[in-house]
Amino acid sequence: MINIDTGSLDEAIHWLEYCNSTGNTHHAKLRGENGHPEPYRVKYWVPYILKMLEGWIRRRLRMCLLKQWKKVRTKYRNLIKLGLPD
Repeated sequence: MINIDTGSLDEAIHWLEYCNSTGNTHHAKLRGENGHPEPYRVKYWVPYILKMLEGWIRRRLRMCLLKQWKKVRTKYRNLIKLGLPD
């Protein structure tokens, strides 16, 4: 399984190559050295990739919102909307 929350895109690509590569690549050779020379032919990657993308989008949106809150005027308006007194 790909480490979605703390893993990088490169790590995900390496796992895909390790599991499915048929060529003469580093990760295909490593799989052979680990006792499985033939590819695993994993076909069920979509939910993992979507979950990884969802986490990235969530972090990106959070970062954008925090940048907006750094502006004094926006921070003041949002605090008033939340019910804090003037």
